[in-house]
Amino acid sequence: MKTNIEQKQLLFIVFLTQCFSLIFEQIFVKNLNLLVSDFLLSQSLSLSIYMLTVGIGALLGEKIKDEKLIMRMLFFQILLAIMYSTALPITWFIHSFVKITSLNILAPPVLAVEPVRLTIMKFSLPIIGLVGLLTGLELSAFLKIANNLKGEKSVNLVVFCSYLGGFTGTLFFAIFLPYLNMQLLLNVISFLVLFMSAYLYFKIFSYTRLDLKKASLILGTTVLIIVLFSYESDLTKFHLQSRYLQGVNIRINSLADLSTLSSFYKNNLPEQNDVIRIQTQYQFADFVTRPNIGTTLYLNGEPQLDPRWNVSYHEALAHIPIQLAGQVPKKILVLGAGDGLLINELLKYSTQIQSIDLVEIDPAIINLAQQNRFFLNLNKQSLDNKIVRIHILDALQFLRNSQDSYDAIYADFPLPFDYDLLKLYSFELFTLIHKHLNSNGYFSFDSAMDYAYLGLEKSINKNKWTLILRDTLYAAGLKEQYPFFANESFMFVSKSPIQINTALKKLGADYQYLTSDILANSIISFKNKVPDFYSTFPKSENELSPANINSIFSPKLNYLKSGEL
Repeated sequence: MKTNIEQKQLLFIVFLTQCFSLIFEQIFVKNLNLLVSDFLLSQSLSLSIYMLTVGIGALLGEKIKDEKLIMRMLFFQILLAIMYSTALPITWFIHSFVKITSLNILAPPVLAVEPVRLTIMKFSLPIIGLVGLLTGLELSAFLKIANNLKGEKSVNLVVFCSYLGGFTGTLFFAIFLPYLNMQLLLNVISFLVLFMSAYLYFKIFSYTRLDLKKASLILGTTVLIIVLFSYESDLTKFHLQSRYLQGVNIRINSLADLSTLSSFYKNNLPEQNDVIRIQTQYQFADFVTRPNIGTTLYLNGEPQLDPRWNVSYHEALAHIPIQLAGQVPKKILVLGAGDGLLINELLKYSTQIQSIDLVEIDPAIINLAQQNRFFLNLNKQSLDNKIVRIHILDALQFLRNSQDSYDAIYADFPLPFDYDLLKLYSFELFTLIHKHLNSNGYFSFDSAMDYAYLGLEKSINKNKWTLILRDTLYAAGLKEQYPFFANESFMFVSKSPIQINTALKKLGADYQYLTSDILANSIISFKNKVPDFYSTFPKSENELSPANINSIFSPKLNYLKSGEL
């Protein structure tokens, strides 16, 4: 390196190297979380392994002799380009293979994570470890080069550019990634890394030729990335079709069984389901069409709408609370439920309802619900009704700023599989809901307390989420709790005591699913499932334990089981 211009170019490459590495780490975490539905483990394990291996790589880099440094730099960057472009497809195949073969190895039962999920993590996390190791080796090489140039000042500049690149990569992820295709972005980054390695080698370090081995390595990596570019949509389709497979289990007991798996991938997988993915600012919406079932909507991998339970779920959530209250609310607030199906059920009482405020954070879901044929067939254009007012806001933000009060508040939120979603079931949100309810108002929502997510344990002390939810509602002033079960568990909370009457009343709506027997059994069913919900019910705030209060400032994440792997 002969000029200050070339030194600045080197510092810029240091900046880009760390920027790309942090973008990859964030994408890897997001992808792993989508595969295993566990943000806490995905983030903590990936980040800790990445930081540890960066440090190990930096230590190992000290052992590289200076005369071999430039040659090794080229090798490190080519390996990084390969890892960036292949990491997601590798994790997709791992997920598919583990799911189809039910491979549950290396999964200690002491951890509160399903064995299959932990198996996927154990096979996927070495990828982030290898990237961290290569990043550390590169950083060590850059520091050595800088030290040979101008000593301590250049070393400090390399460290600064490295941290600045990490900051920029993290910021880029937060701002732009919701609008970008993850695999395509990593393919582009891989090409840029290859270009940087060639620029370092020929321009900055003034080499004029490559030996056959290095030229073959660069050419092979370039071909690999071009192939991944060309087949990106096919790889994504394979991943999504495998992701939403149901009822398939191929046992792998020998190498010969791998041919059965290969044959299934080639001949049977395309027939199992058809998947269309729409990426929004907040989530991935996957429309999965299966033979003899129809189309199911998944949001971030979790089932949201399914033809097998759309009617029963939304009728139970909308109508059982009205039946229990004994009258139709005049003024309603709906939090979430931007798909319009819950609104459609409530509009069966449209002649008795004055207004419905719908609060949905994702504008793309509202647009789909108003324009997409799949949604319109289900919600009957409910969002276009004149009594429905749509607010594109976070639920907490709306409740903090609104001065209105309501006769009924409904919530249809994603289940709390990570800390970000826990705020939707927090003391703070429940307190605001209590504040916005009229004196005779009620609050109803999908509670996720049933056995489908919590196991068949009947003791509330073993069903930890039931205990947390019950006591958090109580602490927020929502003490009149009436959980009910109708295929799924829901919670009906009245602001003031009411006399529960489970006789089916004629309130002006026709039901497809709800009958007098289902209504009568809805309360009894929950009592049978968790009998000590009431026997251990707190009599005052003094009996509440802070350990059971879910707060934004003290979240209580319980490992609910995801509906899909």
